[in-house]
Amino acid sequence: NQAPDELLLNLLQIAGVEDSQASGILDAIADWRDDNDLRRLNGAELAEYEEAGLKAVPSNKPFVSIAELQQVIGIDTELYNSLKPNITVHGFNEQINPQSAPRKVLEALPEVSTAEIDEIIAARESDTDEDAGQDFPGITGVDNWVSLEAGPTFSVKGIATSSARAAYVRELTVWITDGTYEKPYFVLDSRIGAREPELELEQE
Repeated sequence: NQAPDELLLNLLQIAGVEDSQASGILDAIADWRDDNDLRRLNGAELAEYEEAGLKAVPSNKPFVSIAELQQVIGIDTELYNSLKPNITVHGFNEQINPQSAPRKVLEALPEVSTAEIDEIIAARESDTDEDAGQDFPGITGVDNWVSLEAGPTFSVKGIATSSARAAYVRELTVWITDGTYEKPYFVLDSRIGAREPELELEQE
C-alpha cells in the first residue's frame, strides 16, 4: 500500500514480468488502491474490468489483504504466488527495513549492489542476541529507501511438530500500538496451515 512505483516496478520485473507488461500491472495496482476513478496511462478502472468480463472492480482504497492482489487485472496465479512472499499490506511508510526485508525486495532497490545484499543476508543469518546493538551492514546510495526502525507491525510465526513429525504453522501479523489505545497490540492477520514432515524439523 505504501511502496513507491519504482520499487514495485522493479519487484514485478524480478518476478519475471516483461518490461512491456510491468508498467501496466503497476498502474493497475495503483488504480486499485487510489481513491479516485481516474485511470493511469496503462492502468485499469471500472470500465476496463467490465470490458474484460471480470467480476472484481477496483476498490479505490488500500488493499486489506495480500490475497486481494489476485483480483487486480493482469495478475495471474503464477505472478501472485511469486509476489506473495515479498509484499505486505500492513506497512506504515514507504521505506523498507533491510534487517527483515526479503532478499527480492532488497534486490528491487534501485542500483543496489549484490555484494551488499549478500553481506546483509549473511549478517541476518548469523545474528544472535549478543549481536544486538552492533552496526548492521548498510546499502550505499539508497538512504531514502530504507530505515532500520522496526515496526510497528511484526510477523510472528510458530511451528508445532506432532509425534508423526507433521508440522503445523500459524503466522500472525501484529500491530504494536503506541500506548494511545486500550490494547497494547492488535492482530491484523492470522494464517494457519500444515505442511508435510521435513528433514530440518528434526532440529526443532
